Amino acid sequence: MAGDFNIDLDRTDHVSVAINNFLAGHSLVRCDDMFPAAKVSTYVNEALNRSSTIDYIVTSSPQLLLDYYVTEPGSNFSDHLPIFGSFCCNPVPSHVSGQKPNVYNSQNDMNILSFR
Repeated sequence: MAGDFNIDLDRTDHVSVAINNFLAGHSLVRCDDMFPAAKVSTYVNEALNRSSTIDYIVTSSPQLLLDYYVTEPGSNFSDHLPIFGSFCCNPVPSHVSGQKPNVYNSQNDMNILSFR
């Protein structure tokens, strides 16, 4: 799940605690916690001199997370910075999914799912 949570989850106010308890209770892991070097502000308002981290990607499969970072594009028409997460996705065999077989180059092919 990815998006603007509109709350800094590193704070200890009652809303942050409630959301963190929900995440923990449902075995959801914040991707920014898995990449501490990428823990930077995602909301930046230079005119108000304000910044905070309020945009997150959470996952129930942290072992599949390949990369996470916050980008600072040259042209950004939002006060939120884009967050990026890349996950390893193994294809579901056609006999399980009931779909037509996919053609892969080898049995070791890996698909990547990215959120931007």
